[in-house]
Amino acid sequence: METTWIGDKPTLGQKNSYRKYSSLLLSSPIINSEKTLKIIEAECDKSSGRELDGVIILTTENFYFLSKKEVITYPYTMINDISVKRDGKDKNEYKLTLRIGRSNRYFDDIKSLFSKILWV
Repeated sequence: METTWIGDKPTLGQKNSYRKYSSLLLSSPIINSEKTLKIIEAECDKSSGRELDGVIILTTENFYFLSKKEVITYPYTMINDISVKRDGKDKNEYKLTLRIGRSNRYFDDIKSLFSKILWV
């Protein structure tokens, strides 16, 4: 099952991230008809001030964020705009902003858009 998420020749970092989030990935709500395109370790900033550690999963049909406490799913048709910027606090981190309707959803602590990709 591991190769479904991180491919046939995973790096050490990919293996560690898979171990960290394997229970989330194995119980994910992704439908069999969807193909997983990318998985990125990230943190979701909630409007209440809480931060959720988890993974962003991009599939052919939906955007998912999976954490131990919450599952967020957005069909791509709901996303009006996407912005990726360097995080002001740390130049090696990125912040992803999704514009959904009239509100924004923020994901940060993405260390590198390339080094944190678990599966391509």
